[in-house]
Amino acid sequence: MNEWIELADGTRIPDAYVVSLGEERIAIYAAWPGTFFEAAAVFCDPEKTREILSWQYGDAGTWEGFIIPDAMQLMDTGVLTVTLNKGVEQNV
Repeated sequence: MNEWIELADGTRIPDAYVVSLGEERIAIYAAWPGTFFEAAAVFCDPEKTREILSWQYGDAGTWEGFIIPDAMQLMDTGVLTVTLNKGVEQNV
């Protein structure tokens, strides 16, 4: 497959792509070789998801500010689906 995403920390995830679900929400689909907990460590970290670069068959995109995960599913086939919403980082 000729598609990938790259997170703000430089982590590149092959066989992944982003779908816009509106101005405030995106979905990420990926062939995920790891566990659900490993995926959560990546996609629940706003420092990693604050900027996502995507490349899908020559179509490049930049997705900024999507830091609030609201759904994640890892199927037994190894397909990961994550939805992220735009948000503002807050110090807690």
